[in-house]
Amino acid sequence: MARLGLLRHVEVISTVSGGSIVGALYYLHVKRLLEAKGDEEVTDQDYIAIITRIEEDFLRGVQQNLRMRTFINPLKALRMALPNYSRSDRIGELYDEYFYRPVLDPNRTTLIAMRELKIQPKGAKPDFNPQDDNDGRRAKAPILLLNATSLNTGHNWRFEAVRMGEPPREGIIAKEIDKNLRLRRPPSYDAITEKQQNIELGLAVAASACVPGLFPPLAISGLYPHDIRVQLVDGGVHDNQGVGGLLDMGCTRFVVSDASGQMRDETQPTTSIPAVLGRANSILMDRVREEELFRLIQHEDAPVAFMHMLRGSRDRRCHGSARMKNRPSRKRKSGCPRPPPRASASTARCRIFSPDSDRPRFVQRRGGLRVDV
Repeated sequence: MARLGLLRHVEVISTVSGGSIVGALYYLHVKRLLEAKGDEEVTDQDYIAIITRIEEDFLRGVQQNLRMRTFINPLKALRMALPNYSRSDRIGELYDEYFYRPVLDPNRTTLIAMRELKIQPKGAKPDFNPQDDNDGRRAKAPILLLNATSLNTGHNWRFEAVRMGEPPREGIIAKEIDKNLRLRRPPSYDAITEKQQNIELGLAVAASACVPGLFPPLAISGLYPHDIRVQLVDGGVHDNQGVGGLLDMGCTRFVVSDASGQMRDETQPTTSIPAVLGRANSILMDRVREEELFRLIQHEDAPVAFMHMLRGSRDRRCHGSARMKNRPSRKRKSGCPRPPPRASASTARCRIFSPDSDRPRFVQRRGGLRVDV
């Protein structure tokens, strides 16, 4: 996308799980670029340079083995006995130290707060709002959505530069279907308890990438009455593509990068209780993934470019027994040729790329193109 000159058009970045680590890193680089250069000065080469830098930064951070570093500091280990601090909080601090602070300010010693992520492009009007003021800009200022899942209610929890919480879902039908409590999202960080107004970027990323069973839930206390302590886990539990945020923001064109481990077929599934429980969970998560993607592809004629990482996934079908395969076909009237298979409208609007496909060439034109990741 950088080489094709498309990254400058991205207006919303919605991330889940490990994608939030890289997504936040990319966002910080774009923030620095847009605040250092005027709109007319930004070039496609700047975005190519950002991608190159991210590859180097991410590799350098991964080589630090951050997961093991969560155990090294003895004072931090003792603090993990408290209900509001865990290994997830610690790895969030390490994300900040090794990934994010070196981009925003290498000399900085304090954690980066979410509310500091607002982009104020060089030369733009004061109090720039990307939802209202991106029109007319050649290099769009993106909005970052870091998605987690609330264990309290089962809803999506979203971190943004201006607010955090469960997105509202209004309407009589929605309220009839979803009977769970919805933790209301404040309009801004200024409207919540002072203790949480400066919640850190690293913690938001840690919550979004908090894989259940691998990391403990990340706790946020003091936001709601009745001693509610919000417990957050990986955003992929609720929406492992992050498409809900894009639809909520009114995006019109979509690029979806699916790095999730797709469920494999089983010729002879193991029938032990642990194996069946694990397989049932995989089926449930695979269903969530598919339904979210179908929802996106069928959304108001919006073009979708979908990329996944599974090889050998083309047309894998089992036709059953030889008797079924050799069953005679229904007779057709003479002069009535069999009609060719027709692609649905949603299929025509969705281009799929995989490791088996050619290099993605999904751009037919550049002018006025809006792409949302």
